Amino acid sequence: MPHQDPAVERAYLDLLGSVSSPAYSVGIAIPAQKRNSARSLYQVDEDDEIKALVDTSLIGASQLASAKFGMAIGWFALYWRNPFYEPSPRTRLSWVELRARLPRIGVPRPGVISLGDDARFISSPTLDDGRFVALLRAIVGFWEKNPQADRAYLRAQRHAPDAAPAEVERVAAAQSRAYVQAGQAMAARAPAGHAARHDFYSQTLAQPYLAALTGALALWLTARDPYSYEELDAVVDFLRSDDSLPDTDQAIDTLLDLVRELNELKLKSVYRLPPRRDRILRDIALCDSADLRAGIGAIIDGLAELTRGHRGQAADAVYIDIKKALRGQA
Repeated sequence: MPHQDPAVERAYLDLLGSVSSPAYSVGIAIPAQKRNSARSLYQVDEDDEIKALVDTSLIGASQLASAKFGMAIGWFALYWRNPFYEPSPRTRLSWVELRARLPRIGVPRPGVISLGDDARFISSPTLDDGRFVALLRAIVGFWEKNPQADRAYLRAQRHAPDAAPAEVERVAAAQSRAYVQAGQAMAARAPAGHAARHDFYSQTLAQPYLAALTGALALWLTARDPYSYEELDAVVDFLRSDDSLPDTDQAIDTLLDLVRELNELKLKSVYRLPPRRDRILRDIALCDSADLRAGIGAIIDGLAELTRGHRGQAADAVYIDIKKALRGQA
């Protein structure tokens, strides 16, 4: 691990501590399991050290979360990993590379931090994106002002390009142009499948489909006692990738609200659970698109197959109820 002047290390940790979020931890406050997971999944350099960590997994605010997705801030670079629905060609940037990209760092939309056209990071809902961008800018300035960062060592270890800032900027600009051209080529392709009918869905079928899809998933998850966070993560990832939904954030909020409501009814008022379950089943039956009902059925079939042999009688009963509702028998 790199050796740093103790005074510089204290100042660096103080700077990193200027951002506050339940999903963000600094120094010794980073849980060991999160640190180990991030080092492996984000491909942190062996001779770098994680000094701050943003955990953007679904339960990232929990100390027990695995940091499956997120960003690690090291001595020498940023390292991050996004969910599959928001790929980033670049997932590592040294401070010299980040400095060359400062004019292009920003927040193009809530929850997305742009680090150049070929690099973006999906942040946590509990993180102030603007403040985090300000922190990244401040980190670049911090190492520029502290010769103790030992830039000769950085170059020797190839943590930063051994080139003048102008050359770094030229390379970064070329990377950005290539990424934009690839995106334009994809956008020029004729739409197919769900994407071709996206406007139609969003205008006519989105709300019935939203209610049916989130209802079926919520019933399945709460019938599994207990369901795992991995299952919930997988369901949320699916919602984010479903192009039939015009607003995936709304879909995820609806799902989580239903899951909380059903779990509370199970714990507090067992007599209110069957009527609520029946209303959800009616919502499923009201989805009048055969294609979309078939899609929901395929998802539930897949989840049932994954849990074959250990899902329990309650989940089996809910599976049958959902399949009946999809046939219009609710």
